[in-house]
Amino acid sequence: MPQRLRFEGPLYVAGMLPDETRARLTTLHKELAGLDQGTIDTTELDAYCRELIRPAFLRHKDRGVQSMVACILADMLRLYAPNAPFSPSEIKSLFRFLLAQLVAPSAGLAHPEHPLYKDAVYVLDSLSTVKSVVLVCDLPTGNDIMTEYFEKLWALTESDLAKNVELAMTDMFVQLLEESATIPQSVVHVLISALATDDPASTAATMATNVCRPVQDRLQKHVARYFATALHESQYDDADDTDAMEALEQLHAQIVRVAEAVPSLLTSVVPQLEAELGVDDDHVRHLATRVLGTLFALASGVESDSFIHLYPSAWKAWLGRTVDKRVAIRTDWIQSAVRVLCAHESVAPALSPSLAARAVDPDEHVRTALADAIGSLDYESLKHKVPTRVLHELAQRGKDRRATVRQSALVALGRAFDLGCTDADDAAANTKFGWIPGAVLTCVLAGACEVARSVTYTWETYIMPFADMPSYTQRLLRVWNGLQEQERTIFLHMTNLRLARPSAMDVWLECCRGEGLERLDPCVRAVAAILGDAEAPGVLASFAASPDETVLDAMQVCFDPATPLAESVARRHEARARMKEVLVDAADTLYACLWDGSFPLLNQSCVLPLLDAHATELVAYVARQAPYLCVPHASALTERVVEGDALALKLFAALLGHDKAAVQATPVLLEVLHSQAASHAEAAQALACLAPDAVPDMAKEMRGRVTSGSASERATAVAGLAHVWEYAPIEMAPLMDGMVEDVLHHVLLAPWPSAVGQFDDIEWLDEHDPSAPPDLMARVAALRMLVYVCAAQDDVAGAAAPILKLLWVVLGAGEAQSDQQTPAAVRARLRSGAAEALLDLAAQDALATRILPRMGRFVYVLQDECFQVRSRLLGDLLSRLACDKLPVDFHALIFLVAFDPEPEQLSHVASYVRRVRLLPEALRQQRLEDVWVRFLFLLSHHPDFQSDQPEQLASFARYMDFYLRCVATQDNVSVLAHYAADVRSYLDVTSPEQSFEADHALHVVAELAELVIQRKAHSEGWTIRPLSSPTPCPSDILRKGPSPSHRFVDPAIAERILAGDAKPRGREKKSRIGS
Repeated sequence: MPQRLRFEGPLYVAGMLPDETRARLTTLHKELAGLDQGTIDTTELDAYCRELIRPAFLRHKDRGVQSMVACILADMLRLYAPNAPFSPSEIKSLFRFLLAQLVAPSAGLAHPEHPLYKDAVYVLDSLSTVKSVVLVCDLPTGNDIMTEYFEKLWALTESDLAKNVELAMTDMFVQLLEESATIPQSVVHVLISALATDDPASTAATMATNVCRPVQDRLQKHVARYFATALHESQYDDADDTDAMEALEQLHAQIVRVAEAVPSLLTSVVPQLEAELGVDDDHVRHLATRVLGTLFALASGVESDSFIHLYPSAWKAWLGRTVDKRVAIRTDWIQSAVRVLCAHESVAPALSPSLAARAVDPDEHVRTALADAIGSLDYESLKHKVPTRVLHELAQRGKDRRATVRQSALVALGRAFDLGCTDADDAAANTKFGWIPGAVLTCVLAGACEVARSVTYTWETYIMPFADMPSYTQRLLRVWNGLQEQERTIFLHMTNLRLARPSAMDVWLECCRGEGLERLDPCVRAVAAILGDAEAPGVLASFAASPDETVLDAMQVCFDPATPLAESVARRHEARARMKEVLVDAADTLYACLWDGSFPLLNQSCVLPLLDAHATELVAYVARQAPYLCVPHASALTERVVEGDALALKLFAALLGHDKAAVQATPVLLEVLHSQAASHAEAAQALACLAPDAVPDMAKEMRGRVTSGSASERATAVAGLAHVWEYAPIEMAPLMDGMVEDVLHHVLLAPWPSAVGQFDDIEWLDEHDPSAPPDLMARVAALRMLVYVCAAQDDVAGAAAPILKLLWVVLGAGEAQSDQQTPAAVRARLRSGAAEALLDLAAQDALATRILPRMGRFVYVLQDECFQVRSRLLGDLLSRLACDKLPVDFHALIFLVAFDPEPEQLSHVASYVRRVRLLPEALRQQRLEDVWVRFLFLLSHHPDFQSDQPEQLASFARYMDFYLRCVATQDNVSVLAHYAADVRSYLDVTSPEQSFEADHALHVVAELAELVIQRKAHSEGWTIRPLSSPTPCPSDILRKGPSPSHRFVDPAIAERILAGDAKPRGREKKSRIGS
């Protein structure tokens, strides 16, 4: 039974005051608010509806009356639902009236402090809950009212709306969009503008997202029409029309924000963006590339819902922008591609090749963008998302000539490794990042000092930062264990332990202190040669003239080998900060000098931690190169030796070899050393240093093990004898004849033991390899012993004759006799050992004259089939030449690597030559230009050279090309041409018959050199001037003869040489087996 309305009488009577009217309205509202739909006969309400819709109420001057009228009308709509007791025109007026109450400037939904605020909320809640707002959709002007609701209510979102208000408004908007026959573009504009606000967390953006998602299917075509119209209207013909361009940028920004909020709204928009990728307008193409990249990078709960999966055509077109002609587009593409890669791991196969290709983009900004993008990623993305291939390509940029590219690439890699160190126990992380330190190190092979400085910065900042000794040691060992053979060589080079002390930097430091200023000029050139920096002499001389005390004091501390690592690092960083503050232009050079003069990676603080960690190789290197680092630890080493620490014994023996007074001999120590001499060669060395009187008896015992001991005992004995000969030659002299005979008979001339062919399947075997047999160690030690035996003789030249003969045989064959059946890998190591021994002997003046004429025999080792043989000899040569431990004529040998299949061999030579070119002119000419004559002599005696073979001549030009590429300049090309011309008149004194006919090969090579120089000068635009200065004529190999009357090279071949038609020659590149 329907209820009866208790309220009686009209709402308004003429003459009624506003307060009275408001009271009556409030009474009616309270009664209506308590009624549910269907509980009252609505005919009782008809009169009130007609009264309320009159202008007298809708336009009442009192805000309170209007507010209560709005509440009652909302009640009426609820009770009459789904119908309404009003005509269409009345409904139109009614909803505009209700909207006016909701957005009232002082009492609406945006003003919770106002007393009428609760009425506005009531109206909104009623419209939302009852869904009576949809009545406007049936009106002829419904779109206009709908637009008013969206525009005016959305303006309220700029205020801090209550959450319930926000939810009610959202529901009401969704109802309007769902029930409307058409959606006005003005409404779409409101929604997109809200979605595109700068703050995606704002009320407007959040509400727009919540409104659009339930009706996304209805909105798609309207959104597409909106953007199509907007894009068309934003087109411009004038590139200077900044307003149009800004409008276009804002439009594309809107697309991005819509995609981030409700991506499904862009179903029909993405094809429009795809079309923009192919337009000629760079700006439009750039915007489309950026926007699509952002869309593709959006994460999706299901991969099938991603833009990449939904729009394969657009994805393919976007991938093509990786090679866009515009740099800015390629740069933006990289940044987006990296984000896409992190969001969608499945696209890695499609993106990796394109990203990797951008590492070699012709524009430096693009290459830098790739490095910066990778460098900005978090650890998890680097570990799981970024393909290793991309990181490897980035590593190659560490050699880039552009500083920004190089620095960004190395920092990105170093940072990745540093982050990976936090996950050191993860095998996957080690696989992903463990190779990075080695890749960073190999960048120095580029040869430029700028690259070396970038590597240094990356290394000390990311690869090996110092915190404390325990963590530093742990990280050092982890890095070391991950390095390959060549990378370890570079690392050891960076430790600076190879430098003789005091170094050139130490002398320069004294000059800066005002001591020995007459040495300053040659000193700064020597330092510049070490740094490989042509600009360094001026910087160093300027600093010496006006030094900064803070920097100077830091250098003094860091150059001291007794300084702890922690203090050295702190002072180095302090000095760098000071340099950047007051010595800006000189900072890079001065810091490089500080680094190269100090002990930045391995210093005395590392000695005992490395021993505790059993870092055998690093300990051995310290023992070999820098035993002075052990001086502060003499007592600790002595204790360890007494306790039987074999690894400490290596350092102990090296320390005594450096300074015999560093350790006090005690009976207990001598007894321990004597007992260990049978099993450790270093104990024999230490005993020879501490107690020379005990050497003869100990040597006799070792000789007995050579003749009758086991293979292992024999190897240790020979190694011990080599040490004893080195440190106690006077005591050993009476034992020479019989001892040398025993070593030759039982070691070097003895056949290889059983298991023939055991090591024939590898190219190289080092004596320190765990799988190496003791016989290899014995043979290598025997070669070394022979060197010390020679050095101990009064008549060095006479004593060395048979030893030199043996060494030349081993150098060529890898064994002393052809029937020894020595494995290939062992022969390779012995060839290398013979080369080392010959270089040791060549350092002695009495023997240099015997070795220099036969220097060409080293070509067999420099061009050995085994990479390790070639690499070790070249490295040994360069190291000795850099320290002046060989006659300067040996510089001619280093250019014989021209055909080496490993490019780093050529890089080592080129880098060394660049440093030599920074030396004083007299030294430079002696080492580079003057050896040109001997180099030509070596080529004429090359075993592969045949002067009557035209193809050979053209091929051999490559040797000269390599030499000229390293040495020749406009300043010295005339000298080189003059030398080559004069060699045509020289005679070979090593030839049995000294004549032009007998020396045809030498003269052909000289004439070939002339042609190659002419070609080089022509290609570089240099002028060759005639000279009359004397040409070096090494008397051990050449003598002056008459000038030839004819040419030696066939004119056709000469023409080919001048034209640059030289066919390449050389062996195929082989893998480094056993490296």
